Amino acid sequence: MTNHKNYLCVLSMPIRSISDIAQLIDTRYVVSDENKHMLVEDNVTCAGKHFVSRAQLITYDSTIKYMTCRFEDNRNNRSLPELFPYFSHGHNLGANCDYIVFAHHNEAFYVLLFELKLYSPKNRPNVQLNISETFARFIVDRFNATGNVSPFEFHVRKIGVRDPQIAKMRAKQYTQAKDYAYDEHNYFEFCGDGKTTTMSIVLDALLK
Repeated sequence: MTNHKNYLCVLSMPIRSISDIAQLIDTRYVVSDENKHMLVEDNVTCAGKHFVSRAQLITYDSTIKYMTCRFEDNRNNRSLPELFPYFSHGHNLGANCDYIVFAHHNEAFYVLLFELKLYSPKNRPNVQLNISETFARFIVDRFNATGNVSPFEFHVRKIGVRDPQIAKMRAKQYTQAKDYAYDEHNYFEFCGDGKTTTMSIVLDALLK
């Protein structure tokens, strides 16, 4: 009888913090704490030159807790298993956003999807983020469906980070933290100023 009670306790593991979620994600996909604030993606400019886009996550509220995941497949990292082995290659079925950040603040959980792109009117991150939203919901729905954890609610937010390469290619309006606003599809686009090598994004302003 005692063992039965302990078993039920394990099945109803509550999700109260980011550390609880961390127990459910394979560590191979989790970015270390020392690097979780820096999002880095290799890109190629219109001229075909190698270009590294960097976005730094900044938090001012110490109560905000988050973990950063990078769900790459083995075409980019041979130490990882293939992320979508049940799909044929091509048709964008294996696409995924660059980073998924799980955040917790004021008793609410957020799944932040990040896609880093070079700025171009045609090179937009929306499609990739929409595809990744289904993957993010699959992850949390899988947690909830197993019965091994207590069901918890979460908010999905999609963030496109567009690096303008040079100032003249940037968007007309440089977005400050006070201006962060999602559209009706929970999408927000951040554009750098074309002058700094690393774009700074205030995580506090994204959690709403």
